[in-house]
Amino acid sequence: MENLKITFNLSRPIILNRYFTIDSFLLAIWFDKIKKERNITGFINTKDYLDEISNFIKVINNTISGSIWYISHDNPIAYFNNSIFKKTDVDFFRKLNLGKKIETNRGHFKEYFLKYNAIVTKSIYFYIAGDKNVIESLLRGIGNLFIGKKNVIGFGEIKDYSIEIIETDKSFVLNDSTPAKPLSCKYWNIKSHKLMFYREYPPYWEKSDKTLCYMPTTSLVETMDKSYDKGFKSVLNTDFISPSEFAYEYFNKEKISYNYNDDGDCALCGNKKGRRITKEIFEKVYRKDFTDYPFLSGSGFVCDACIWSLTQLAKTAAEGSIVEHNKITYFWGDKTGIEKKERKLYVAKILSNLSDLKPPFLILFRHKRQNQHYIFKGTVSISTALIPIQFGDDTLIVDNEILIDAIKDLNILIHDKKIQKGIILSGRGYDKYSQEFYKKYDATIMQILNFIVY
Repeated sequence: MENLKITFNLSRPIILNRYFTIDSFLLAIWFDKIKKERNITGFINTKDYLDEISNFIKVINNTISGSIWYISHDNPIAYFNNSIFKKTDVDFFRKLNLGKKIETNRGHFKEYFLKYNAIVTKSIYFYIAGDKNVIESLLRGIGNLFIGKKNVIGFGEIKDYSIEIIETDKSFVLNDSTPAKPLSCKYWNIKSHKLMFYREYPPYWEKSDKTLCYMPTTSLVETMDKSYDKGFKSVLNTDFISPSEFAYEYFNKEKISYNYNDDGDCALCGNKKGRRITKEIFEKVYRKDFTDYPFLSGSGFVCDACIWSLTQLAKTAAEGSIVEHNKITYFWGDKTGIEKKERKLYVAKILSNLSDLKPPFLILFRHKRQNQHYIFKGTVSISTALIPIQFGDDTLIVDNEILIDAIKDLNILIHDKKIQKGIILSGRGYDKYSQEFYKKYDATIMQILNFIVY
């Protein structure tokens, strides 16, 4: 096994989760290959193939080698915000009398508003330890290479790539306090408070089998984690906590029980207490505004807490709230009790002092009325150093250690360097100070800064 650095030179902007790892990319190619060769159908559990994977990718502590992506310090960067909107002219199609029901929440006539935050840069790189020849053959075997999301509309095209052998293995950790990828607390002991419920094996988007993991910093350049000595708090010894169940315990006064049988993993939140439900029951319970059917494709089970979370009562009760074990704090909307003209400052104060919270807690921010199903998409925070905020349909992973530095640096750029806040936080600043800022602070940090710095 060789210690490798893989660099992808890009010809298009990329839409890439900050925790996207090279092992997930390579294993997707490998699994697609063996499924065709062995005539395998259905979902593949990566853990069942660890022995085979270890023949070409290093596996230690039950963990597959493969870092998240990084950008080099000398690489220019910009953020590209793109929106796609589709609205169906219902009246027109009804007048045509097509003989079919016009449904705008799914199918051909589905309406949507999609917003993409893409990165424009020359290249990204990863670390992995493995067999260089096998990894090269996997990359060569698929023709045109794309990485990240929305490839079919042109994002993430790879112009070419290089694989170089390096001296040090940086595919698991950068140092003893900085993971290079999500690392399960069951097998690793890292001097870090950046913990989150995450999957230990790809595919990382899958809801089931989440466990407590040490997480990398969110800076786009290699940055060392110093959270261990900065007074952050975390809960290390805990089992997975479902966001729906966590909210259900505090907002729902009368527990609802749907008497279905056959327990299984909930398709929406990953809870182990899911019950099998038929499509007909789904359509009755979820009402006409349910549009998240793709979540249900891998399972026929949903838990009581998720069913409750989709009711109008739940969505209204939880919006703009911080749920802790002993209290609920509203920081958005009329429930704050704060006059409208003072609410921006109140939100800024809350988000500037996230370190004062006591984990575990859940932050739910329904900032638009169309954010219908945001509770089950959330993540319970186990640490004050790394905080998931459910911002409508999007989960924003806030690296609080980085955020604290970002507030200071942004104020310096605005007041000392005389750069406008709007230019910096739009992701379009081309001066050297803005460029340094973008590499250190990811898009999530900049989104939160819009609420904090005035």
